[in-house]
Amino acid sequence: MFSENLRKLREFRNIDRKSLANILGVKYQTIFQYENGVREPSFDTLRKISSFFGVSIDALINNDEENNNTTKIKNLIKKLNYNFKEFAQDIGESAFEIEKIVLHNLEPSDQIIDSICQKYGISHSEFETRGDKEFQSFCKAEENKDYINLAIFIKENQFEPNYVRKLLNLVKSR
Repeated sequence: MFSENLRKLREFRNIDRKSLANILGVKYQTIFQYENGVREPSFDTLRKISSFFGVSIDALINNDEENNNTTKIKNLIKKLNYNFKEFAQDIGESAFEIEKIVLHNLEPSDQIIDSICQKYGISHSEFETRGDKEFQSFCKAEENKDYINLAIFIKENQFEPNYVRKLLNLVKSR
């Protein structure tokens, strides 16, 4: 919901309502009304808010959990059993940015989505259009690629069973 998203963004940036009102060229009371769901902004004001906070207009006004990119990232981090820092390192991005996105339910930038897509070998549009449940299935398949590659490696090299157990434990511990 827009009112909640605006409040979260404003608080995250540590900006009071009066300062935000000045930046956007509106009255303090207008910001108060936006945040309390009494009033909705014009499209032009939405554009200004979007630009100022660096989020899409869609992210400002929607709270669609099924196709929410933030939810996909949260679930991916959980699925990989990573913390923010580990996930950020894995995709080559800032831990602060990942933490900000997840904790404040903000829409990730195109750059972060591109980094995730590059890491997992999917296109930006695939990431955007896959539902969260479908994306979780994809991540499970990606996770299993390690096991498939390991099985091929073991078969090709004809390792002893004890050595195979050590390799499996190593993959499981990741």
